[in-house]
Amino acid sequence: MNKSVLMAFFFMLISTLIWNDSVHAQSNNRVENAEDITLNSEIETIHELDGSVYYYSFSIERHGKFILELLTETEIIDTYTILDKNKEEILSNPASSTWILGLPKGSYYLAVSTKQDPAVNAESFTLQINFEIDKYFKNSLGTNEIASATPIALNTTYQGFHYANENDYFTFQLTQKKRVGIKGTYANATLYDSLTFKLLDEEINVINYTLATPEGGFFEAELSEGTYVIDVWGSSPEGYYDLEVTTSDFKDVALNHWAVKEVQFLSDFDIIKGYQNGNFGPDDEVRRGQASLMFVRALNLDLDNRPNPGFEDITTDHIYYKEIAAVVDEGIFPKGETFNAFDPLKRSDMAFALVNAYHLQGTYNGDIVDVDKEEPNYPYINTLAANQVTNLYSDGTFKPESVVNRAQFSVFFARILDERFK
Repeated sequence: MNKSVLMAFFFMLISTLIWNDSVHAQSNNRVENAEDITLNSEIETIHELDGSVYYYSFSIERHGKFILELLTETEIIDTYTILDKNKEEILSNPASSTWILGLPKGSYYLAVSTKQDPAVNAESFTLQINFEIDKYFKNSLGTNEIASATPIALNTTYQGFHYANENDYFTFQLTQKKRVGIKGTYANATLYDSLTFKLLDEEINVINYTLATPEGGFFEAELSEGTYVIDVWGSSPEGYYDLEVTTSDFKDVALNHWAVKEVQFLSDFDIIKGYQNGNFGPDDEVRRGQASLMFVRALNLDLDNRPNPGFEDITTDHIYYKEIAAVVDEGIFPKGETFNAFDPLKRSDMAFALVNAYHLQGTYNGDIVDVDKEEPNYPYINTLAANQVTNLYSDGTFKPESVVNRAQFSVFFARILDERFK
């Protein structure tokens, strides 16, 4: 082989290697070659500033919040676009440092478009892509015709998807006069642009309205028996929003109270009741004897012919004797020397009772930093967390010795009895 042929061969080999490496670096610049990504992780892309689009694929198992954060301090990205499993565009947004949107369960593609700007000196960008399960997200989109408005239930969170300059209509009925609260939450709201939630009567007259915000716009109204419509409209960017219509039978539970839906749910089923003065006492401590009574109501336990649990402080004429005997016989509360019926119920004891009452199973894989794994109630706390009946505090603690109040008790029970509240 002569020298010129040999040189040509090496030139072709090197060119091929360089070309293959370039293709590898740019392999996800077609949707058909989308790179499968792991949520709650960083991705870094080597790129050219030529207006290329980079595609990533991912799947989610439950409705939740998709959070995309640009970690690189450059202005090389032009837009973010979400495509469905059929590669059809769902929504697109100008690139920002952080993009938050709600997504239902399904498979998706993320398209990241770069700018064509030789003036920017950057060769890569890094994205942090997270996904958070949101217990409120529901796939219940409103209709665009007022005559076929989507029926919704009270004290339930619904989700809609907003398209710019389009109306979404929801409807609900009241069988008696009630005080209601209307709350709209919209993560994509800006200082200058948001969604308007209007409450309309049967004649389509506006009763009141609020602007949806990331924290939630809210108003109250005293309504008579009848049919009502909620009109959601805005010219703001596309995205998901939440809608709630809440009611409360109690004077001291505000319609925008964090547990109003769960309190009303348990009240409707007569599991937990208010006081004679019309209050609920959401911050009042739950006593162990009271908890026994509420477990009996929730499980419809038979109180007859239960064996005496043998507590030193619980005689047969005790106010809660039958209820305590029933829950101990069912294994909901443990046996011991004393029951302490008038002591506050601790969170760790609540975990034990709920797991045993409803035979919950499952293992939470995260860390519960303030509960040692050797603690007797650790398995129950862990199972409660695995079933999303309890949420750990932001610092990863459960606070097992903290006392359960009546609002918290309502939330625990509601999450077990109805998936809507998880």
